[in-house]
Amino acid sequence: MGLGQFALRSSDRYLADRVMPMSPQQFRDALRRLRLSQVQAARRLTVNERTVRRWVAGDSRIPESVALLLHTWLQTRPRGR
Repeated sequence: MGLGQFALRSSDRYLADRVMPMSPQQFRDALRRLRLSQVQAARRLTVNERTVRRWVAGDSRIPESVALLLHTWLQTRPRGR
């Protein structure tokens, strides 16, 4: 699911205030925990690979919507992964 298809519920908006901002280290940790490469993350987030590289390096701010989406993926991933 791309970001354009992701709608925030009111409970997620509340969560967004508590989870953000996401640091580059937290972003890298989330990708590792989700077992996503930078290329895979770019495809799932429907962004350019260069954008993900900039987030990983700390050259660009990670949007709150991306941080929330990664947090959601981490919370809903199957147990044991």
